[in-house]
Amino acid sequence: MAVRIVDDLQQFSLLLMFLSTLIFYRYLKKIKRERKLTSFEWTMYFVTQFATSIWAITYCIKFLSES
Repeated sequence: MAVRIVDDLQQFSLLLMFLSTLIFYRYLKKIKRERKLTSFEWTMYFVTQFATSIWAITYCIKFLSES
């Protein structure tokens, strides 16, 4: 029972991190249209794209391996 709760909390935290990453990516995309990104913003723009892609790929692999 406790393991199930911890697993659910972990999944919920991953979902929140994923959503916040998408929101931050959209914010950076908006700024990119308005002006040139700073080096830090450009780095974060790339990292959020890369992290989201890696998360999606690993999630699909994990989902397919459980089937």
